[in-house]
Amino acid sequence: MKWEKAAIVMLLLSLTVGMIPASEIHAEAQSPEMLQTSEMQTQDMGEVSLVKGDSLQLTVPDGFQGAVTWFSGNGVRIVGVSKIKRPLADGESDGGRTAGWADMNHIASVEQGMVTAHEKGTAIITATDADGREAQWTVHVLYADPATFPAPESADYAQMRTKWKESIVGKDNDLTNGKVAEIIAGIQTACENEWNTYLYRGQESCPDVPWEAHLKDAKGIVRTKEEYQYDAVLFRKSFVSVEKMAIAYGTPELSQYYKNPELLKDIRNIMDYLTTTCYTKRSQTENWWTWEIGIPKSIVPICLFIFDDVEHEKIEQYTEALMFFQPDPFHEGAIGQASTHAQGYRINKAANLMDCSVTAMGMGILLEDSEQLVMARDAASTQLVLQPAGSRNNGLYADGSYLDHFVVPYINSYGIEFIKGSIKLLTLLGNTPWSLPEEKAAIMNTFALEGCTAAVYQGAALDMFRGRAVARPALSDRKAAADIIGVLLKLADAVDEETSLKIKTNVKNWIVKEKPVFDYMAQLSDIELIFKARALLNDDSIGTSVGTLHKNYPLLDRAVHRQEHYLAGLSMYSSRISNCEIMNHENRRGWHMGDGMLYIYNSDLNQFTDNFWNTVNPYRLPGTTVVPVDIGNGTKDSSGFYQAGDYLSREDWVGGTSIGDYGINGMALNGDTIGNGDGAALPYAPELRAFKSYFMFDDEIVCLGAGISNKDESLPTETTIENRKIKEDNSNRVTVDGETADVEVQKEIAAGWVHLEGNVADSDLGYYFPDKSQKVNIRKVANTGDWTDIGTGSGIASRNYLEMWIDHGTNPADADYEYVLLPGKNEQDISGYADEPDVEILENTKEIQAVRENSLQITGANFWTDGEKKVAEITCDKKASVMMREEGNVLTISASDPTMKGEGLINLVIDRKADQVIAADPEVATSIEGGKISLSINSKDKFGYPSVVKVILADEETPAPGTEPSETPPGEQPSIGNPENPSGGETAQKPGAANISDTAAGKPSGANAENPATGDGADILFYVFGIGIALLSLLVSSLLVPDTINKI
Repeated sequence: MKWEKAAIVMLLLSLTVGMIPASEIHAEAQSPEMLQTSEMQTQDMGEVSLVKGDSLQLTVPDGFQGAVTWFSGNGVRIVGVSKIKRPLADGESDGGRTAGWADMNHIASVEQGMVTAHEKGTAIITATDADGREAQWTVHVLYADPATFPAPESADYAQMRTKWKESIVGKDNDLTNGKVAEIIAGIQTACENEWNTYLYRGQESCPDVPWEAHLKDAKGIVRTKEEYQYDAVLFRKSFVSVEKMAIAYGTPELSQYYKNPELLKDIRNIMDYLTTTCYTKRSQTENWWTWEIGIPKSIVPICLFIFDDVEHEKIEQYTEALMFFQPDPFHEGAIGQASTHAQGYRINKAANLMDCSVTAMGMGILLEDSEQLVMARDAASTQLVLQPAGSRNNGLYADGSYLDHFVVPYINSYGIEFIKGSIKLLTLLGNTPWSLPEEKAAIMNTFALEGCTAAVYQGAALDMFRGRAVARPALSDRKAAADIIGVLLKLADAVDEETSLKIKTNVKNWIVKEKPVFDYMAQLSDIELIFKARALLNDDSIGTSVGTLHKNYPLLDRAVHRQEHYLAGLSMYSSRISNCEIMNHENRRGWHMGDGMLYIYNSDLNQFTDNFWNTVNPYRLPGTTVVPVDIGNGTKDSSGFYQAGDYLSREDWVGGTSIGDYGINGMALNGDTIGNGDGAALPYAPELRAFKSYFMFDDEIVCLGAGISNKDESLPTETTIENRKIKEDNSNRVTVDGETADVEVQKEIAAGWVHLEGNVADSDLGYYFPDKSQKVNIRKVANTGDWTDIGTGSGIASRNYLEMWIDHGTNPADADYEYVLLPGKNEQDISGYADEPDVEILENTKEIQAVRENSLQITGANFWTDGEKKVAEITCDKKASVMMREEGNVLTISASDPTMKGEGLINLVIDRKADQVIAADPEVATSIEGGKISLSINSKDKFGYPSVVKVILADEETPAPGTEPSETPPGEQPSIGNPENPSGGETAQKPGAANISDTAAGKPSGANAENPATGDGADILFYVFGIGIALLSLLVSSLLVPDTINKI
């Protein structure tokens, strides 16, 4: 709003009386504690609306004396953020905050009476004169000029409300359909349970706490009624109960409850109590999320289902506090230092922003407020983008990575919330004046195809992408995947045919494969999804084969290796990604989840689903190298919940490279950990160092460790080979070198191989030890654990495990290990493999770890230090991860800079004769000369993604004719990669164009991509030069074998 318009409003409100001389006005804002105790009556000067960015001069009323102080506030006090998560009393301080009244300068600031509007929200501007007289203006800051907002009819809002309700309870439901009838019955039962236990059912009001059970907190402690009224975590449970009642009230098929006036009366009474006694405009306590995101998730549907049967004033009452805490989806902490989040007012991002955008959409529909719907659309649009690879922003990336809290891989937790909110916004805003741009919908394809399809296996959401959510007993990996299945089923009907087929094939695979342990159809409570899922399962044209892949996620320090009968997941951490997440008392033993943990998923579908995290030994996670010291869990907040117990590494070298369905990874492990920004660094093992590599092929995974050192420690350093949950009767057979081994008690062995009988068919595991003198400890053990040990849930369970580990001793110096995992192999297979292994360990030192897979003709090498070093046919002068694979006469070379530093060129020399380079990524300069292939790779801005080159190998028996030696600078090769999409994701690739990095990584190339030529050009050149060149070649052949260097 322009200043002139605002002035008119002020005149109409009788605000403009006179100007106090500027010399008598104090510009600085002061805390108005004295205003709250003044005996003089505060003069209400009315309400003013300003568009953000505009300013308005306020004028004090007649009678003000002396100097005037100005303050922008909201009438609530500053709260603590650490030990005292409640309003601070006079004299108290906590988390860098001191007692006082919270200011609202982030919404609207005031200086000498000049108000400047900054962001959407409401501020109370108070002027106080020398005698304590007060005048207050309520300033509403608007997102934009209302004239720019769509202005639909009231019927359009009503249609959106109906559409939202139908997404919850369906439309014209066929109760002869058994599953539909079951869901409707579930809605009835949920309502009955809540209504029957409501303490004041049928009474004229709800005078106090509605449900006695809601006084009990997460630790099982019964709180007082006074504590309930101020703890949003407690009274949120009552909102959830009312939501169940409101859904039944709005379900037409439930004649007993649909539009039931007695039910409506109790819903109103409870909401009156909650929104006048508990959820009011006040300072926050405990977890900010509950006030700003959690409770609104219930208030919106409650109001939707009772909207037509209550006065509009009631909807405004029930949403008043919601708009106080969350008026703007672009931001969190609207009430500033009255929020319990340490940052107070801050930019909203990623999944939380999507949640808040859904809330804004709900407010727009309920209050028929176009501004809220515009903000919902615009805020969501800011996040439906692919984040720049090196930004470390929260959100979605081109390779399907999803990062939240800046350092935690969260595809299968916050990522799920992100996609759920996105789908709801896309569907409910579709075909309205607030529709999201079409290109935003395409972003969801990237998340589905590049993220979800690799992060779910046989119906289980991989735990290494779930962060602290693994500590929630009510949210197993399969329940998390069920959420993914639901949103993908909805997305599949809104995308192109090819994308839809890929999505549906994966979803069908997950539903079918997990049926023995988890019936997706049986647990459905969404009527729309019943029909979509059933149609998919009955469609014989859609198969269940998802194929093999190897996918490195360099931005997340994760790798997925999916082969025909198993999936391996690798979880690491670095200076960029935290070891785990310990927050809000959850995942309190997750310290080593990122220490190189190697998950093996196979037909044993319950391995990680059934009470794994509460019973597994947290110091012996498979694949990790640790010192079993008590690390602690950070610090306790005011509720006694641990926060900030996770940390970062000092090491940059974490990552790897890949070719097609195979890949290698490495991790420099450093026990001298550092804080991740959420708290002080935790003491771990400051002198622990190790270099760990993983070489993932078709039916084997080679694990190498070198340079394992520690000192000044009384506990041993251990590498865990296996910690597998086994049968309830402990009967899994363990075979060592062909002999059944009794490992009921710990045993130390030195063997060539070990076989572990699986829990179900096709779930056997094998272990091959190239160095038979390597000593390995093995035992069966029964562990008992309670979910309260690691989170806020509860439930005790006991499970049996087979543990296998290498004890490097106390304070080892340059220790090492080497073993090969053989998933799915039976005893005879493993014995045969040990006699004739497919792999050859070329080097295992703290400078180089390298392996050759003979059947696949793959060589992989991790170079840990700068300086020219050689292993096999590869010479490298920088820290790098390098692979090469020979297929026929084509050699593919893939290399990355796992440090992501991009400092200088990576120079590689491959001792192989070649005819020509047929494809190379643009950052690679190539040359072929003297029987060697030379590559110079500029890894700057590659962020750990590989650079790939393909060459035609020379026929060494009959060398191809030579040409003039030349070098090829970067950027001049054919079939180059896409610099805008370093991961080579399909969504950024032009139709028909082959991205060499994609091809090497096992991703589909363009639709018209063909196999590279194999030397026909050299034959043509031979005949063009004729007999003379041939004779000359024969004459000198005994003295010189020409190398062919083709200029590209």
